[in-house]
Amino acid sequence: MTRRCASAALLLALVLGFAAPAGAIETTRFGIEPARGDQLDVDLRPGHTTSSAIVVWNRRDEPLTLELHLSPATVNADGTVDLAGPDAPVRWSSVRPRRVTLAAGQRREVSLTVRAPRHLPDVLGTVAVIAEPVPDEGDPTPAVLQRLALVGHFHRAGRDLPDLWPLAGVALLAIVAVFAQIVVSRRRLRGSSWSR
Repeated sequence: MTRRCASAALLLALVLGFAAPAGAIETTRFGIEPARGDQLDVDLRPGHTTSSAIVVWNRRDEPLTLELHLSPATVNADGTVDLAGPDAPVRWSSVRPRRVTLAAGQRREVSLTVRAPRHLPDVLGTVAVIAEPVPDEGDPTPAVLQRLALVGHFHRAGRDLPDLWPLAGVALLAIVAVFAQIVVSRRRLRGSSWSR
């Protein structure tokens, strides 16, 4: 069991080492890449939702089911990636669908959706989209687990949204003032029609 874990960790480390600067990454069974460009760059506007397309594909001659999930990621100075770091980018993000069944040779887009908070931190961080095959029922546990991680780099694309609560209070006061003016005007009209 320890040997299997070590083999899986080595494969994941090798894949992550090439995932940061490269576009497409693949194993003998499947692959993953950004739908556009060599790197998954996600421009975040405070308080807005952004979606980026990712492509997964099956290299086998038979159907393959992939499970997708997210992990915090840190890109090191030498370009390698650690699956660790701030978890805020993962909390903002989701990948849909989370499970994809691909026919032989099929390619399919999945979506990384990021719902940015109104106030973004100075350092936005990165998130890893991890794809791994779902074992078929009855298949023995593989000796080496194959996982690929595509790193999404978050960038700020706008200023933080202002806090609108003071404006909402002013708007409510304006509505109350207009309503009060309408009531007073109607009473004056009623009073002047009775006096005739």
